[in-house]
Amino acid sequence: MALVSDWPKFGKEGWSVTLPATWRDLSTRSSLRPTAADLSRRYPRLRPYLVELARLNGPLVPIVAADLTPGSLRHGFLTTVSLRPAAEPSQAHWFDAVLRDVRADPSVTGPVWHRRRHLRAGQAIELRYRWLLSAPGASYRLAVTQFGVRTRGASYMLNCWTTPAQDSAYRSVFERSAASSRAPS
Repeated sequence: MALVSDWPKFGKEGWSVTLPATWRDLSTRSSLRPTAADLSRRYPRLRPYLVELARLNGPLVPIVAADLTPGSLRHGFLTTVSLRPAAEPSQAHWFDAVLRDVRADPSVTGPVWHRRRHLRAGQAIELRYRWLLSAPGASYRLAVTQFGVRTRGASYMLNCWTTPAQDSAYRSVFERSAASSRAPS
């Protein structure tokens, strides 16, 4: 799949992913705080999720981006993509371990669909499932798409969260972003 040159690149320190121009980089506290404050005022249901996102945002998650368009927000959730390093890729059965961990997660609320893929960054496993995200004060039923990617020197998870109602609308965005994702070399 060719890289999408009309999408901006989000990233830092060698980690990167491309997303549509309507998405915003929330990878730093200075970019997240004003956005979270504004969204919390306009969409109070999002406040617990935004607090949780701020808690998770930090040096262990190099990329966090969100679609701030009204279409993303109208279903009561902020469609979000994050990229984070994962366990060492030297494990012989890394993809099986990723799948086993997802299936063992008690917040997964249904079957886990998966397939192996080859992305430009390396070998990958694509997972799709429903997940219940609980944050203090709220819970969100989500459609999750994850890409576990193994490169020669690293492994990472590209996590894509949206609502079940929006899952099919974001599928091509998530796949194109996964195709563009990179780890430090």
